[in-house]
Amino acid sequence: MNEAAPAEEWVFADRYRVDALIGSGGMGAVWSGYDRHLDRRVAIKLMRSTSGPVASFGSAESAAFAEAAAADRERFLREIRTTAKLELPGIPAVYDFGVEESTGRIYLVMQLVYGQTLEELIASRDYAADPWPISWAAAITAQAAATLVDVHRVDVVHRDIKPLNLMVTDGGLVKVLDFGVAILRGASALPRLTQIGHTVGSPPYMPPEQALGNPVGP
Repeated sequence: MNEAAPAEEWVFADRYRVDALIGSGGMGAVWSGYDRHLDRRVAIKLMRSTSGPVASFGSAESAAFAEAAAADRERFLREIRTTAKLELPGIPAVYDFGVEESTGRIYLVMQLVYGQTLEELIASRDYAADPWPISWAAAITAQAAATLVDVHRVDVVHRDIKPLNLMVTDGGLVKVLDFGVAILRGASALPRLTQIGHTVGSPPYMPPEQALGNPVGP
């Protein structure tokens, strides 16, 4: 998928203008944008476009791709449902979602958070000369942990907590991002989307049970 914005103004749903690319991941890209109806800046996450393999219709390869594409779509929709139900100060608010008519891609419109990811902040310091204070690290950890406690109360487990998925706002508030690989537990749980023997998440930050493909919990 070409993440570069088109030369002309890019507006979809006759409402949202897409501006600059903020970042991209496995399932999609996040852009800064503008809601023309409510006159406010927003963040827009667009599901990544996928093109199938050059294979004959009905072949095993074609069927496998279609199954993977369907799983990706359901995982993106699950992220929308999961994030929308979490009305917490430590998570960006969900405003809207729908389908971009020209491409068929699902979009998610969220609160635009001004700040930097924890990954960017960590990389910005020379730790030999000017490390971040321990109190700063403790404050960020405490905020992230408090948000995860609230998330666990509604039977959601994030499964991909890492510096890239923690945003520190200009005011010092920590926001937990990207619930794309979260799971729902308990009576409200949806069918699992991970194939047996496959793991999801980021290996350097996984707990042992997740790395082994076993059930994970709070």
